[in-house]
Amino acid sequence: MVATFCCLATPHATESGDYFNVTPVWLASLRVNERVSEKEHGERLGAKERVMRAGANRSKREDPTLVRNQPALTSSTGRVWLIVGAVLAAICTAMLLLQIRNSATEAITGACVVVALYAAMVLVRVVTRPGRGRLTVMAALFGAMAAWTLIWLLVIRAIA
Repeated sequence: MVATFCCLATPHATESGDYFNVTPVWLASLRVNERVSEKEHGERLGAKERVMRAGANRSKREDPTLVRNQPALTSSTGRVWLIVGAVLAAICTAMLLLQIRNSATEAITGACVVVALYAAMVLVRVVTRPGRGRLTVMAALFGAMAAWTLIWLLVIRAIA
């Protein structure tokens, strides 16, 4: 099994020559407990240093581990935001409409705002050109729907 780890090499002397017993630790393509010669070990260490240097020079914009670099915010068509947004809008609207007994006007107003935020999400998907900007706006509208519902439910509870 090939592991992508750094090598921890322990020297071993055998009858045929000196070898290093390689144990995977972090980043190199080696087989677990593979025996390599001293020359190969030096070459692999050089490759590891090149990889580490390249990683250190990489900007945060290219770092795939950052939340802002996830595919839903960089390369998606936006369909996933519309689907998840529709589910959230349905849940939020239902929660607000269940509060009609306590305060009808506020509940209907809150539900209308949630529907308007979802309509804005659909409008952004249709009108703007594909890319990171469109996806960021759709994500912001998704968050705004959730935040609005939470705040508005607290307002309805305070009034009732």
